[in-house]
Amino acid sequence: MKRKNGLLIPLYFVLASFLASCASIKSPAPSPSLNSGASPEESWKQNKTKLSNLNSWDSEGRIAVSRKHEGESASFTWQQFPEQFFLKLFGPFGSGAMELEGVLTGPDKQVILRQGNKISYAATAEDLLYQQVKWRVPLSGLTYWAKGVPVPNQPIDYYVLNADGSLKQLSQLGWEISYTKYGSFENVNLPTKMHLISNELEVKLAIRNWKNIK
Repeated sequence: MKRKNGLLIPLYFVLASFLASCASIKSPAPSPSLNSGASPEESWKQNKTKLSNLNSWDSEGRIAVSRKHEGESASFTWQQFPEQFFLKLFGPFGSGAMELEGVLTGPDKQVILRQGNKISYAATAEDLLYQQVKWRVPLSGLTYWAKGVPVPNQPIDYYVLNADGSLKQLSQLGWEISYTKYGSFENVNLPTKMHLISNELEVKLAIRNWKNIK
C-alpha cells in the first residue's frame, strides 16, 4: 500500500486501473478479450468480414465540419446501394438542401449534385462538395469508415480495437478516426458517433439510425 496526503490507496485500486487501460489494443499486438475466449484480433477478423459485406443501408444523422475557427453542420439522410448512393444534406453551410446522387460503377460512373434548380457534375462526391462549399469532406472514405471498417486495398497506418473486436481508432488516408459509440441495429453492431481529424479539417458524425441493412 501507498500513503498519499494521509489516505491509503489499496493495491486492488491500482490493479483495477491497469486492467481498465487494457480494454483496447493497438495492432498488431493482440491481447485476450475481457468478454469472451476470443482475442480482440480474432473478433475483429470476423467483424471486418461481416461489415465489409454490407453494401446497402439507410441511415440518418448529423455531420459537423470545422476548420480552425470556422464550422458548419447539417442533418443528413443516406441511402447506400452496391452501385449507387443518395445523400441528402439539410441546411449545410447556410445554403439550404443539397442532394448528392452517385453512380459507382459502369460507363455512367459520376456524381450529381442538385441544389434547387442547379445541377452539377463531378467524378467524386468529394470534388463535387468542394466545388460548392470549399470543404473537402471524405465522403468516399465514409462509405467504409461509417460501418467501422477501413477502406479496402488502401494502406492503414494503425488501428486500435475495443475488447469486443470493434474499431476504436483508425488512421488511414491522412485521417485519424475515433469511434466513440456503437449501437445494435438489426443484429449488427454499427458506429453511432465518430470523430475524424486531418491536417485541415475536423469532422464529427452522429448517426441516429441504421435500417434496411444488407
